[in-house]
Amino acid sequence: MCGITGLIKTSINSRDVGIFNRMRDSLAHRGPDGYGTIQSGNILLGHRRLAIIDLSESGNQPMHTEDRRYYITYNGELYNFLDIKNDLVKSGYSFFGSSDTEVVLNAYIEYGPDCLKKFNGMFAFAVLDTFKKELFLARDRFGQKPLYYYLKNGVFAFASELRAFRENPDIELEKSTESLNCYLALGYVLSPKTIYRHLYQLDPSTYLKINHKLEIVEKAKFWNYEDYFAQKSKDKLPVKKEKIFSLLKKSVNARMVGDVPLGSLLSGGMDSGIVTYLLQSNAPEPVSTFSIGFELPSYNELGDAKRLAEFLGTVHASGIINRGNYYELCDEAVSKLDGLLGDNSFIPTYALFKLASGDVKVVLSGDAGDEMFAGYATYRADLIFEIAKYCPGFILRYLSRRKRVNSERKVGFGFKMQQFAYGSQFDYRKAHYCWRMIFRPEERVSILGEENRELVYDTDPLREFEKYYERVKHLNRLDQHLFVDAMTWLPDDILTKVDRSSMSCGIEARTPFLDKDFVEYAASLEAEDKLSIFENKAILKESFRKKMPEFVFKKPKSGFNMPVANYMQPEFFNEFQDYTYFIYRRAMQTEKVF
Repeated sequence: MCGITGLIKTSINSRDVGIFNRMRDSLAHRGPDGYGTIQSGNILLGHRRLAIIDLSESGNQPMHTEDRRYYITYNGELYNFLDIKNDLVKSGYSFFGSSDTEVVLNAYIEYGPDCLKKFNGMFAFAVLDTFKKELFLARDRFGQKPLYYYLKNGVFAFASELRAFRENPDIELEKSTESLNCYLALGYVLSPKTIYRHLYQLDPSTYLKINHKLEIVEKAKFWNYEDYFAQKSKDKLPVKKEKIFSLLKKSVNARMVGDVPLGSLLSGGMDSGIVTYLLQSNAPEPVSTFSIGFELPSYNELGDAKRLAEFLGTVHASGIINRGNYYELCDEAVSKLDGLLGDNSFIPTYALFKLASGDVKVVLSGDAGDEMFAGYATYRADLIFEIAKYCPGFILRYLSRRKRVNSERKVGFGFKMQQFAYGSQFDYRKAHYCWRMIFRPEERVSILGEENRELVYDTDPLREFEKYYERVKHLNRLDQHLFVDAMTWLPDDILTKVDRSSMSCGIEARTPFLDKDFVEYAASLEAEDKLSIFENKAILKESFRKKMPEFVFKKPKSGFNMPVANYMQPEFFNEFQDYTYFIYRRAMQTEKVF
């Protein structure tokens, strides 16, 4: 895991190199173990290293071939790199170290862009061909690793995080009201946009070629998730369960590679429990596991995590967030965020990685299990929607009215009812979009101002969701929802949260549920294998039921939200208001957030 950056200008002088090195070093938290810059004509590549595989100097970057025609700056882990390496050796390639970076570089030389189809892992990288004077950039299938780029006024730049671009005065950073509208609606900004008008994310499963004249030579996708939903498995149910078990086991085993200490995040829930079970069952000694809880009982899962850790035999560590340390932790976490993300679970996620960083440099997580197997309550809402749409409109409108809903629960029944009633007034696509919507259009107009009314409606992120739905309109509805969430919510919220919080603590987070072979098989399963009105993730539960204690499977789905509503109770409200205003002012003045 690392931080990468690059720059192309019409000409490069010493001033540009100095600015570029500041861009590179703004990513030092992503790579505290080393750094490097190379220049070839008017192209610069930079790297900050977090050493995980091959800790020697042979793993340093930017890495180059012996003839110095090709250079690479790489952020990621390739879990099948040894298999690819063996094929390359048979084709006559020699290797000078044991890192996966060298495999990625030589695979690109041998196969060109088709190398991406062979890769099973998470990655964002750039390869420079000094003979063609051409840069090749690529990002993994689900966007686990970030890659931003800018092309305007004779400057092309790319980097792992937005903060790097702020170091370069030649880059125009104009705020986008359209992106702010999206953020207010969803709590995150949909790719490829960012909060800045001329700064973009490279889409997941996409590569881009650009030459030294700043001309985009090619941009294309190398993998299409929707294809695997269309090819339904003909396996019988026992075979499906066995394949789910074996593929996930293989995925976890592949993610154990590394030359540094490794552990696992353990919430006490099913997904992290399954990952930890598979990790522990193949480890030579007890693995380290980590959990974070809250002082409010309805938010605290530490008891479940401890119980499961004892069953699995791990070395378990935990921490707790309370009102006494919340504000300090919030201040610290927000400064690491580097962008617009309204998911308050970023704070405990950051605290969790901070806890783990004292013992390990790599952790496995259970993220993406819900997106693969329909684990959220919103998917059940999609099923109930088919019945609710026959309810008289005036009743739905009454139930959907905004009003203060007090609850000690993470997501109270009253709020769920408001969201469900509001969404049920529309078709199934907009209904699914509305389940997670934060501010409705009229509310966004009141925030952004009447002068932005037309923009709010014309750039509603629902339009982007509908484009994804159009791509899979031939699929059954659950598959449509799963695909759309994997194109939006998963990369732009969940995986962004995991990347920023882990890398700010110098930790690499690995996600077994996003293994290429596993997700392709999971997509091929029938909707009824995954979801019913009474049960989420049915086939995943059945695949592991005999391996783990029953309480794990009976435990209700619980997110990682902060007890913000509790902190906004009358006795704490003034303190909370003062602190949030302080965060807002600092963000506006220093641009630490956006």
